[in-house]
Amino acid sequence: MNKARLTKQNKIRLAVLLLIPFVLGGAVYTFLYLVPAFPCPVRHMTGFLCPGCGMSRALGEMVHLHFFKSILYNPLAVISAVLGIGFYVQEWFLFFGSRKRFMPTNKWVYIILGIIFLAYCILRNMPVFSFLSIA
Repeated sequence: MNKARLTKQNKIRLAVLLLIPFVLGGAVYTFLYLVPAFPCPVRHMTGFLCPGCGMSRALGEMVHLHFFKSILYNPLAVISAVLGIGFYVQEWFLFFGSRKRFMPTNKWVYIILGIIFLAYCILRNMPVFSFLSIA
C-alpha cells in the first residue's frame, strides 16, 4: 500500500480493522469469565428457545477449541463465527488492494441463511426435534 492511498477514510478503516479483535476478545472474556450466566429473556417470557439460546455456551466451547460441543449447544454460533472471520479476513485483503472477494455477495445466500436461522428457531421448539434443544 503506498502513501497516496492512505486517505482519511482508509485510516479509519484500518483503525476499525485493528480494533475489532481486541473488542471481540474483551467481549468474549467479559461474558464468559466475568459476567455470571443469565437466562434468555425470550425463553423466560415465552418458554420457547430463541435462535440465540445456547450461543454463550457455544462460544465458550469454541474458545476452548471444543467445536463438536459448540455445535451441540448451538450450531448457529459456529456458522456465525465462520462467516464473521471470513468477512474480517476479506476486509483485510480488500484493504491491501485485492479486488477478489471470497465471501458470498449474492443476496440470496443471506436470504437462505435467514430462512435456515428461522427454521432452526421453529424446529428446536418442536418435541419431535428435541435433539436440537440445548443440553
